[in-house]
Amino acid sequence: MAINCSFHPVKAAHFHCHKCSTAYCGLCVSRREVPRYGKMSVAYFCPTCNIPAEHMGIGNIIEPFWARLPKFFTYPLQFQSILFVLIAANLAAFFGNSFIAQLLFFVISTKYAYAVLNTTAQGSVKPPELSIDLFNQDVLQVFKQYAIFAIVGVATSFIFGATGPVGGFSFLAIILLYAPTMLMVLVATNSIFAALNPMVFIPIVNRIGWRYLLMYLFIILLYGAPAVAFHYMPLALPQYIQAFLYFFFNLYYTIIVYHLLGYVLLQYHEEIGFDVNYEYFLDKSVPEADKQHADPKQKLLSEISVLIKNGKYEDALARIVLETKNQFADDIELSEKYLYLLQMAQKTAELQEHGASHLAMVVRLGKKAKAISLYNDLYGNGSDLKPAGPAQLQVANWLRDRGEYPKARDCYVKFIQTNKGHPQLPEAYFSLVQILHENTGNTPKAKEILTGLLKTYPQHQLAPDMNSYLTSMA
Repeated sequence: MAINCSFHPVKAAHFHCHKCSTAYCGLCVSRREVPRYGKMSVAYFCPTCNIPAEHMGIGNIIEPFWARLPKFFTYPLQFQSILFVLIAANLAAFFGNSFIAQLLFFVISTKYAYAVLNTTAQGSVKPPELSIDLFNQDVLQVFKQYAIFAIVGVATSFIFGATGPVGGFSFLAIILLYAPTMLMVLVATNSIFAALNPMVFIPIVNRIGWRYLLMYLFIILLYGAPAVAFHYMPLALPQYIQAFLYFFFNLYYTIIVYHLLGYVLLQYHEEIGFDVNYEYFLDKSVPEADKQHADPKQKLLSEISVLIKNGKYEDALARIVLETKNQFADDIELSEKYLYLLQMAQKTAELQEHGASHLAMVVRLGKKAKAISLYNDLYGNGSDLKPAGPAQLQVANWLRDRGEYPKARDCYVKFIQTNKGHPQLPEAYFSLVQILHENTGNTPKAKEILTGLLKTYPQHQLAPDMNSYLTSMA
């Protein structure tokens, strides 16, 4: 049963921390570059415990092979593979009487089947692209397979001669049972001796368990499929068509078998000892990881989110301070995360300073609704925090524009009380006077404030407007 991420229940886990027993998907794990053997390489850490996280294996991420059996039949129908099957079957049928042509067909077909096995084992469900290099490279692997079959054939013949039919057929049945594992070991190790070593392939079958028998049964059915197809084929077909269909079905089902073997090799790569390009597979199976790995900010936010979910606010604070040095520029997301952490960790002094700077950032960027909501959260409900600067005045103006006059009045009052000597005090006082007179019904207080304001700032640029307003209030 697949294990999912502790923080994203719908995502399969890629990593596990043995210390805190937390499972992480590609978005939650901490990805870092560390020096190793003189080079920088990628390592994965538990963001909570700050220790290396353990791979859970590809088998925990991909769907098991028995759950995708129908997809194996459609694999050879993709463009690259079906093109190869059609061309190869046509050529084999056309040169049907040539032994060399037939031998070349089997070599090329086996080479392509191995390419299918290899690309599948690395996580690709698309057939390998046809190219000259595809058939030129690693041709020796094909002959290694034939060498294995030849050695097994000689051994079987010897067993028949030494023990008779009973011993010979028993040995043959065992060899056939383990034959798929031998091919997978050959791909994993590129060694004939490892593929023929019972100490290697028998434990692999034991580790895979009953699922190996399911795979083996499926392979038997696949290899028997061409015979069934020919049994129902009309006898009146031309010889060329019969030959073409013979090669077509054999190659079609061979590709399915090798694709299945590659997928099982991928699913059980740890049990078999096959190295998988995990970076490629991580990015392929978790598209969000591409963005995380390319953007340090997203990586930082992911790590901080994990720490927050574990209630480790102090660690999250230390992490964000280390990366940002408290310089957020106009990055609202990081600044907001830092503000939240200060609130959760009850860092009053730091909250006093960053709250004001964060509010100023939000106001500067013109985020009206966010600024008003932030102001209410930070400075409402009898908060002891003391906002400062023109940002608070702008919030008061926006509250007034929205018709929230009592809140706007209180905001102007707080600005006036906490910003003595600020050059915008006359503006704040005048706006407060207008609210008191027009919106809250406190004209006497408005007149009192405005009269004192004109005495204090007789030469202010707003003085003519203040005089006119005072006259209109009489």
